[in-house]
Amino acid sequence: MSHKQMKSFIPAVQRSNGALTTSLDEVGAEFVRYYQNLLGTSSSISPGGFSSLFFKKSWDIVGADFCATVQDFFSSGQILKQINHCIIALVPKSANVNLANDFKPIFFAAM
Repeated sequence: MSHKQMKSFIPAVQRSNGALTTSLDEVGAEFVRYYQNLLGTSSSISPGGFSSLFFKKSWDIVGADFCATVQDFFSSGQILKQINHCIIALVPKSANVNLANDFKPIFFAAM
């Protein structure tokens, strides 16, 4: 692996049963499990999207485009692929990370 790849590589993570795993498949599966468990919860973690505060503060800039996008979706039944595609980077919250919860997801729109 290159130095850049090694720097962004997550070598191990503690599984929900407490066991540490270094298997690439199990590390990935643990992150998937962690974020699937957050779906539909009122957790304070909001991995992605824009908050209502963003829309309130910037409505004069984004409001017309936002409304046009929503109206277009309802009239055509289709939405731009780019709206639903993103790249997720997991950034460690501290120097010592063991759990999926120790990483903050950062989302980048893939245009």
